[in-house]
Amino acid sequence: MSEMVKMLMTPLNKYLAQQDVIEITANEECYVCLEREGLKGWERIHDIELNYSFWVRLCNVLANVNDVEFTNEAQPEISGILPGGHRIELELGSGSSKEVAVAIRVRRNVNRSFADFKLPEDIAAKLIKMINQGCNLIISGGTSSGKTTL
Repeated sequence: MSEMVKMLMTPLNKYLAQQDVIEITANEECYVCLEREGLKGWERIHDIELNYSFWVRLCNVLANVNDVEFTNEAQPEISGILPGGHRIELELGSGSSKEVAVAIRVRRNVNRSFADFKLPEDIAAKLIKMINQGCNLIISGGTSSGKTTL
């Protein structure tokens, strides 16, 4: 991953380092919202480092690293993977109602068992068998329901 991306992420690292944060969003400049594991609702934080210029710089660097187009007018959206495996979606400019729309799905390397998901042992055994056989599986559920973790 580009050293420039790592450097630009400095203002986000204080949120990414919090072990209970599972999603970070920004819907206006200088504000970030955190969703924490196990809690309902969002925590809204004022952060002057996360201004419009910061998001534009991050989008431009991500576009360059991934060899994709990004312009505020023609192509104001970009998707990518940040250092640490965090997934990011950004939309800037007129495409977003407040000029900024950012969602970062935080990746955590956590070992969980099927029991953590309250799956009965017989269902867990069937899933393990299907995975070992290379079967295709569809994991369906609402936002923040644990699909990626599963």
